[in-house]
Amino acid sequence: MGWFGASERGFALGIRQAAVPIGGVVGALVLPLFSVANAFAFLGGLCLAFAVVGAVAVREAPTHEGEIHDVEYTLRDARLWRLCSVSGLYLVSQIA
Repeated sequence: MGWFGASERGFALGIRQAAVPIGGVVGALVLPLFSVANAFAFLGGLCLAFAVVGAVAVREAPTHEGEIHDVEYTLRDARLWRLCSVSGLYLVSQIA
């Protein structure tokens, strides 16, 4: 999340969360056009292609002096514990 400013992080996470159902819809529309073997080959090719894109394009965000990278600070933040707890409950409901 280092690439995004504090005011942009919610939007970035929203895009990330929306990508899963959108990918499901696109897959449901596109994959029936192929035979089973070709559908798996298509999905495997996409995985390989995006792995190459990720290896080439994704880099660590630049760090700035004075940033806090302390695990203990993060574990003491009650807001993050609440966020993680509610996110876990949401995940359980999605899986169920």
